[in-house]
Amino acid sequence: MNLKQLLAATMLSGVTFTSSALAGPPLATDDAGVVDVGSYEIEANGSFSSAKGTSEGSTTRTETVDAELKLTTGLYKDLGIALALPRTINQRTDGDGATSDAEGFGDVNVEIKYAAAEIAGVKLAIKPSVIIPTGASDITANHMQYGVTLIGSKEFGEGRYTIHTNIGYEYHAYRDNVESRRKNIWSASLAGEAEISTGLVIVADTGFASNPGTSSHELPFALAGVRYAVNEHLTLSVGYKTGVTSPKDDYAVQWGVLIKVP
Repeated sequence: MNLKQLLAATMLSGVTFTSSALAGPPLATDDAGVVDVGSYEIEANGSFSSAKGTSEGSTTRTETVDAELKLTTGLYKDLGIALALPRTINQRTDGDGATSDAEGFGDVNVEIKYAAAEIAGVKLAIKPSVIIPTGASDITANHMQYGVTLIGSKEFGEGRYTIHTNIGYEYHAYRDNVESRRKNIWSASLAGEAEISTGLVIVADTGFASNPGTSSHELPFALAGVRYAVNEHLTLSVGYKTGVTSPKDDYAVQWGVLIKVP
């Protein structure tokens, strides 16, 4: 069974500002902001996705419920770290009358983000990351993944509108089935945000990534969603993501809760 792996993009974003509205869920594209030293952001994210594929006359449908717990904090001025632990709550695959289920913790993702500069109003940073294969045997990718992403963020209209762009690279250190898998994974994405009322933001996201399998080259996606800041400590989000080509999920519904301390 081919398990759905969440492609973690590592990003390069540079920012030299003391405070900024962070993008965050439901966007896949990252922003150039860094959490202040002494502050913490705790994210509880979830998703439901459905994907169908046909190979040699055999059709398989996979439905997955995922969850993720992520902790982000500042290490030094303009330098932050994030630790994410995903869990597949249930992954059910049906094909040719056979059904299989899987669940368990996924691979730990560690990211370091350095806010490097601001040029002509564009905030830039760099974010290297590593994915460590610590998950359950039927969920984990079973190989190390290293990456780095370039991130740029630009605000307009006194901060009511923001555009984020990412260009990422990952190296997958496969130990088996090397011929059918790509070691070098490239990704690019573009996201926009618009605050339509106090605390209420609509978001849109699009981009693509190399297919880890050699069967096709790109996996484009599109996403739309909304984020609402209940107060300065609590933010809720929901989004709908769809694949533009068949290798991607047919659709995914995503939701998240962000808590800021203090």
